[in-house]
Amino acid sequence: MRAVVIDRPGVGTVADAPGGEFSVGASVAAMMGGMGRGFDGGYAEFVSVPAGSVVPFSGSLGWDILGAVPEMLQTAAGSLRVGLQAVGGQSLLIRGEASSVGLALATLGELRGMTVLATTRNPASRALLEAAGVHHVIIHDGDTAAQVRQIVLFRARGFQAGLRPRPCRRRSF
Repeated sequence: MRAVVIDRPGVGTVADAPGGEFSVGASVAAMMGGMGRGFDGGYAEFVSVPAGSVVPFSGSLGWDILGAVPEMLQTAAGSLRVGLQAVGGQSLLIRGEASSVGLALATLGELRGMTVLATTRNPASRALLEAAGVHHVIIHDGDTAAQVRQIVLFRARGFQAGLRPRPCRRRSF
């Protein structure tokens, strides 16, 4: 038995790509595909990852931020695709909206053609949430359920899905 470096996702630069799928030095994110189980995961200095588990990207974010992106996106995408079987035309309510997973859910939900609702206690978060794809920002005022019902009942299809990326401190629904 051999020791395996833990963690599934990882980001970094390509050191070698024997199949030519990626240029040496390209920034990539690697997700799943046996990482941390069958071979060393994202905490290793170097990993050999199947090309199908690697996604190239470009951008100006620092590696400290980029390191969180693969797991965050997998959590959000998996919640929508597998957990909720979400499709366009449905409504999605997000509690825990300003977390990284909440913002990813908003963006991915909006890209799927969903109507995205999100709750917040902080009115200053409105612009951030709208930029992430939230159509209806609900400022928590103690009767969030009534606010959600008012929006949802206005829509013919009603409310289909709700996610809470972090625990709520008190029950409101």
